[in-house]
Amino acid sequence: MNKLLGITWLEYTSNEAIEIAISNSILFVGGLYILFAIASLIISNKATLVNKIAKVFVAAGAINLVFLAFLFSKEIFMDFAQFFEYAIQVAAPALLLFSCSKFSRQKMKLYLKIAISLTFISHGLYAIGYYPTPGNWVDMVIYTISVSDEQALGILKVAGYLDIFLGILIFVPKLLKPTMVYLFLWGLATTSARIYTNLYIDSLWTILEIYVHEVLVRIPHFLLPLLMLHLVWKEKHWLLDIGKIKGSEPSIR
Repeated sequence: MNKLLGITWLEYTSNEAIEIAISNSILFVGGLYILFAIASLIISNKATLVNKIAKVFVAAGAINLVFLAFLFSKEIFMDFAQFFEYAIQVAAPALLLFSCSKFSRQKMKLYLKIAISLTFISHGLYAIGYYPTPGNWVDMVIYTISVSDEQALGILKVAGYLDIFLGILIFVPKLLKPTMVYLFLWGLATTSARIYTNLYIDSLWTILEIYVHEVLVRIPHFLLPLLMLHLVWKEKHWLLDIGKIKGSEPSIR
């Protein structure tokens, strides 16, 4: 800090002007994310100026999420799993952008698989203890099924190995659908657990205020596996329709 700003760390942390600048920067970035969210609601494949601007904002949002993932990773000494566990969250706006562009369904599926795989494998590495298992994960398991710390860690290890295993099975075509069903349900469970395990009726509003954003940022954890299931289902029916059309064609003798 001395080399960067010419002041000591103590001076930096106690400087009121710097504190105000940081607070204003956070508000500014928050405003940007609101704009990114609005852009994601109005983006389409129409060739209009508004849509072109929306695409720029959605792309900027995806890039910002990559930078945010980097900052989270840097905060804990550049654990690569911390960076890659945000792959689904980064992929959500990126895939939205791709879907409004000339992008093949097969490429969409591939990128979806990669993003989902990276996120769940990264989560698995924390759950099995390869990286320090987050204490709040243990607390959520204890609160949900009333077990001891040791039992909660054991359950997390099983779930972690499943995450890693299924993160690999994603790339096995015949096992894609059951894998996505599990990851959808598991993503939904772990996302909703942020509210459920911290819910107290007497302080409901405070709990919602603290944890709703934790749920919102994790919606892609179950929404993208659901999207993959939709793409697979749609592709299957499309192939069946093609087969019916071909089967109904009169033979030429």
